[in-house]
Amino acid sequence: MLTTTVHRHWYAVYVRHNTEFRVESWLREQGIEIYLPVQDVYREHAGKRIKVTKPVISGMLFVCLSRPELTIVEHAPNVHHFFSKRGTNAPICLLYTSDA
Repeated sequence: MLTTTVHRHWYAVYVRHNTEFRVESWLREQGIEIYLPVQDVYREHAGKRIKVTKPVISGMLFVCLSRPELTIVEHAPNVHHFFSKRGTNAPICLLYTSDA
């Protein structure tokens, strides 16, 4: 019996301003594991205090992918690019996970 190990890595992805929640929703629909750190912030509007959920890191979210899934994220709506080393197009792996 042949078992295949899928190597998955965490990557940081830059997205267009104010589209973090839309991109997160779209990628989840595609079956991509995603992490978007958020915080609740209180704003005052028209004399009322309103609770707003905002991304902790504006314009960035984190995805756990195998190699074949990279293209799904690259071509997702409102995704700008992967976080990468200066002068290269190769995405930087932030953390390694292995699914057996």
